[in-house]
Amino acid sequence: MSGPAEPQLPTTSFAVLGLLASAWESSGYDLKRLADDSLRFFFKIAQSQVYNELRRLADGGFVTAREVRQEGRPDKRVFAITDAGREALEAWIDEGEAHPVTIVHPVILRMFFGQFADPARLRRMLERYAELNDGVVSDLEAIRARLDEFGDPTFPGMMAEWGVAIYGNEGRAIATALTRLDELAPPEPED
Repeated sequence: MSGPAEPQLPTTSFAVLGLLASAWESSGYDLKRLADDSLRFFFKIAQSQVYNELRRLADGGFVTAREVRQEGRPDKRVFAITDAGREALEAWIDEGEAHPVTIVHPVILRMFFGQFADPARLRRMLERYAELNDGVVSDLEAIRARLDEFGDPTFPGMMAEWGVAIYGNEGRAIATALTRLDELAPPEPED
């Protein structure tokens, strides 16, 4: 591929470029909604980050911006990926190295220090977390089903399946932790 070497941009810039490559012109608000609908299971972007990245990308020539007049509402600014932006995105995807993921997981951190807590509270926390995790699995399965309606959602569909597998494994890990917790501190009998 000819063109500039991969620019030194943060990962969030490439997430925004990818969203713009997937959509036609979009406002920052629309991109945030798209990110919440598609990336939220594996990459979080705050609204302020979207606007900061769009500014950085426009300054670098990776996106264009134009004002759109609206009837009865304030004008809005929409952005589109440029050829340079598409080249940068492709270079980032092609040349990126895979690294093990280091997760920030408050539930695991709390369980790590569980000897300092009431086992009943830990159990309630894990049970609530299991419910939330089951909801994420359901959301991902629904997204995967919706993607099937669009024809060929190869890569987004593959990532939805990956998410189902990850959160499915998380559910099994929660169940194992609950079993081990019961072995260490059996629940109090209910009256």
